[in-house]
Amino acid sequence: MENEQATRAAPVPTARASGWVSGRLQSAGLLLVAIVALALLGANNPLEHTFLPRCPTEQFGGVYCPGCGATRATHHLLQGRFAVAMGYNPLLVIAGAPLILYTLVSWGYHAATGRRFKRLVMPGFVGWLMLVVLVGYAVARNLPGEAFEGLRPTPVEVDRARVRGA
Repeated sequence: MENEQATRAAPVPTARASGWVSGRLQSAGLLLVAIVALALLGANNPLEHTFLPRCPTEQFGGVYCPGCGATRATHHLLQGRFAVAMGYNPLLVIAGAPLILYTLVSWGYHAATGRRFKRLVMPGFVGWLMLVVLVGYAVARNLPGEAFEGLRPTPVEVDRARVRGA
């Protein structure tokens, strides 16, 4: 009986250590994949190198989703052309880029130190608010009229023709 209680009370250090190490390796791996992907996207204009597919919502449905133009916007952000990036996807530049940067920094911090950033505590309505903003953005960028023109990305065909002619 005493032997059984001693076995239950004994800590298992290997499980904790392996979780800690694998968590750091996971963060390092995610960071490495993200950096390589961003480096490839920054070095290769998506209009000249079509290694990524077009947005199926725009290509087949003829409407812009909240992510349409994000690949081209990210390329221009990585080139330091913020105004051009805003022309492709303003929501990505204003809200998405800071969140992506925070994620990359947190992965790097965790990989280097083994500690995680404190979790951001937000009220429950923030998730719903983000959903409303995304849906509203998707609707607004598909509305007709000049007032909403700034929310729509330049059509891919127009951009490709401009790049080839330049």
